[in-house]
Amino acid sequence: MTRLRLLLVLVQLFILPGLAPRVAEAAGSHCAGSRVSVIHTEPAAAEAACAAVRDALAFMAAHGFETDLAFLVEVVEEPRVPHTYGSYDRRGIRIEVLSFAACRRRGGGRLFGLELDPALYRSIIVHEVAHLVARFNGDEAMRDVAGQEYIAFTVQLGTLPEPLLDRILSRYDQPAFARETEITALLHALSPEVFAVKAWRHFTQPGHGAAFYRHLLSRPPVRRPSG
Repeated sequence: MTRLRLLLVLVQLFILPGLAPRVAEAAGSHCAGSRVSVIHTEPAAAEAACAAVRDALAFMAAHGFETDLAFLVEVVEEPRVPHTYGSYDRRGIRIEVLSFAACRRRGGGRLFGLELDPALYRSIIVHEVAHLVARFNGDEAMRDVAGQEYIAFTVQLGTLPEPLLDRILSRYDQPAFARETEITALLHALSPEVFAVKAWRHFTQPGHGAAFYRHLLSRPPVRRPSG
């Protein structure tokens, strides 16, 4: 057993409780140029995960995030968080994402109204990486659901191939968020894909981009009125 594989097994056994039954079936791979490792059952899954990690970290570093982080990505067939494609451990050490085949089964084979292909699948992993990186870059961001999703979706869309991004945007006629108060967890819960498109159109407007990321990382969580 290699030192990397031994390390990943120990991490799963002692740091990530509940994963031990999966270890015997899984393999570990290191993503070159990063401190990220992938737990997977087939090489193709590791390649997709590492490509997504590379894209997410590059995009976020270019927009002012600290991205020199060590974490695990585990590719699974069944999620620990029900009804999701993926999730991230709020301790900041692990991401879980469904395999390509499992994503196609769970989502009816479509995302943003398009058939799920390898590029769209990688974007699902990018989304979870963005959540984890945002959590490390701002304490308040962890508790700000709308801000977290704004970051995750804009990174997800921003790392797509341009022709694919154009196809997605052409399917939605919703405009950009006109004001910050429109960026709500409620809209995300009701229509995540509409939230994503409105966020991207807002993000790409002059004066937003990295500056708005910095604002989201420091703003206090939006609190609902009592009563």
